[in-house]
Amino acid sequence: MLQTLPPLLGQVLVIRKQQKVYDIVTEVLDAHEIYAVKYDLIAPEWMIGNFAKIPRRLFYWCKDNLKYKVEGEDWQSTRSPAGILSLDTVDCKHFAGFCSGILDAINRTGEYYYDWAYRFASYDWEVEKPQHVFVVLYHRDGSETWIDPVPEVAYFNSHHPSPVYWWDKRLA
Repeated sequence: MLQTLPPLLGQVLVIRKQQKVYDIVTEVLDAHEIYAVKYDLIAPEWMIGNFAKIPRRLFYWCKDNLKYKVEGEDWQSTRSPAGILSLDTVDCKHFAGFCSGILDAINRTGEYYYDWAYRFASYDWEVEKPQHVFVVLYHRDGSETWIDPVPEVAYFNSHHPSPVYWWDKRLA
């Protein structure tokens, strides 16, 4: 995929030195829009076989090929697909950005449609503000599929651990 993308320029954008949850959520959504064109370049590499199986393939591809490491409170970043694919570690924002970027790029081709959102989640009953993000797919029957390739999630569409609070953010 890296051969298809423009080269990584080594540019770094820190969201804010004293970022708040709102700043991080806004940056994740903004980065999705900014990097959409780059995901359009690599989406065809994912559009092979049964489109319904692509979310599962994304989940396991991320688990197998990207090394997870939580970013500290003093350093939160978003990345282009080239940045996600070529740098040493990623965190949940990068996993969610990559998976949603591919799914949304496929949507733009008109070949298939995924109804998805970013799910910003909290797992602490005492803290409603999210500390995690992943991708959720909505189905016509009201069910959901979760794409969350972090190490704490053992398998595709696992709903464990399950957040106690969450915000779903869809992009039009």
